[in-house]
Amino acid sequence: MLDSILNGIKAYLFTGKATPGEAGSISGSVFWALVYILLIFTGLSIAVIAMNWLERKILAHMQVRLGPMRVGPHGLLQPSRTP
Repeated sequence: MLDSILNGIKAYLFTGKATPGEAGSISGSVFWALVYILLIFTGLSIAVIAMNWLERKILAHMQVRLGPMRVGPHGLLQPSRTP
């Protein structure tokens, strides 16, 4: 299984004939599926982190206080320190 995935990656990188839509083999399809899954997971994770930070900043502004700034620059590491 791993060999077929690596062969598909090599075929894509070195021949340039395989595209995500026409990977040509199961290994190419698995590779592009993993790439898409990782991209979506990364994008959603960044969106959740940004929304958490913005929520804290907006609530701090509404309560007329500086907001979470005790840990890290601009309080970016504060969610990792709060219980």
